[in-house]
Amino acid sequence: MTATEDPPRSLVASLLAVFVPAVFFARFLSADIGGVVTNDSLGYFSRAADNPFGEGLVVQGYRQVALPLWVWSSDLLASAGGWDRIFGVALLHRTILLVGLGLVWWALRWWAIPALAIFTTPTYIVHADFVLPEGVLIPGSLVAAGLAASVMTERPLTRAHPLLFAAASGALAFLLSTIKLQYTSLLCLTAAVVWTFWREGHLSRRTGLVVLAVPFALSATLALAQSFENQDELGVFEPVSERARAEWYGAWQATFNVDTENRADPAQAEWYDEGNLYTFLKGIESTVPEYSERHELVRDRTHDMFDAAGTSVSRERFRSFLGGLQAGRTDDIAGIVNRALDSHNRDQTGRLTLNWVGREGGVVAVEQTVNEGRPAGFMETSVLFGRFGSLYRDYRPLKATFATVSLIILVGSLLVRGPHRPMALGALGVIVSVSMALGSAYIDNARYLLGPLSVIVVAASVATRSMLLTRPRKVS
Repeated sequence: MTATEDPPRSLVASLLAVFVPAVFFARFLSADIGGVVTNDSLGYFSRAADNPFGEGLVVQGYRQVALPLWVWSSDLLASAGGWDRIFGVALLHRTILLVGLGLVWWALRWWAIPALAIFTTPTYIVHADFVLPEGVLIPGSLVAAGLAASVMTERPLTRAHPLLFAAASGALAFLLSTIKLQYTSLLCLTAAVVWTFWREGHLSRRTGLVVLAVPFALSATLALAQSFENQDELGVFEPVSERARAEWYGAWQATFNVDTENRADPAQAEWYDEGNLYTFLKGIESTVPEYSERHELVRDRTHDMFDAAGTSVSRERFRSFLGGLQAGRTDDIAGIVNRALDSHNRDQTGRLTLNWVGREGGVVAVEQTVNEGRPAGFMETSVLFGRFGSLYRDYRPLKATFATVSLIILVGSLLVRGPHRPMALGALGVIVSVSMALGSAYIDNARYLLGPLSVIVVAASVATRSMLLTRPRKVS
């Protein structure tokens, strides 16, 4: 054996190298693969079936075209495979998630176990079954984190093909930004990858700048095109508009779902509105069609609501930003996640009746509506390894702890030399920028932050591995 060869692996280590990923794969299959259809999902299916670009790049000021286009692409595969449209989307999302899990294991090996324990809980996995932007954004973020981690841990394949891995990181960031623009922040990970390769001499400075500039320019071009479209339709030059809707949603959630004692305050009954934040929102949208006027009215009402609750705009924005760093204080689909996981085998009630069509007509009505009268194809898998998912089934009670510990590790790791530092900075850039963007509208909803949480958990695992294995010196 030469000095450059790895030492022979013991039989026990070889068996563990097979057994551990097999356990996590079994956990991955511990929840049915089957689409979860909400009211928004019906809109995405309808838009995909007609013409994804038929209503332009952005609908209602904020619904970008990429998800309907993704559903349309899924339909092509579903037709070839004989799958139902709903199942086809869920299967593609799960495939992306599986790629992300595989990349994390490949990059970190045993150091990936804590992260994979989180990412294979059924409550995390089922998010990939939603026919919503987060259904692809969450597993896509895990893939981005896995790509960056494989570079930081110096896997030989990454050094053999540096341009491929750097370009893949940038392309993924752009593709996810076409679904939600804030995911352009994943270019922070691309910057970490480019910096690492450039520092090691695997990429020239010019090539690295091109790898970063191209996806950024494409995202900026998309944002500009959406701004022109919103200017024409709503009178505001913003890439993602209807901010009034987002601000009211976030402010109401912060006032009554985070500070639940406000619900019982008679002085706030006008804003609580019997627990329905959409009563006011839908009312003003129907009576005040001009967006600029509506935005001012919503903003005034939000300020009044904060005054009645004894708080302020600046305070709630800061609290929401901090909530974002802890992966969200609210979770608007927690109940849907639970009902989806309670669906088994052919009982799809918990997955397909969480929308107005399902509530009125049941599962069959949803299938007929989505498939436009065509017979439904293969709808879902059965639980193959249910027992593997029963142990540590729900990550949510410890979500804030995972986020906080990961942030502490990442910030602390910046004081220690090692190959982890670029990714630590990149991961911090992702969650800080997303938390700031969402916090400006008082939003720190868990499903919007599960992607950034995945990034910082993987980055913290990379940092821990680096610091414990390389024993670097502290920065003077």
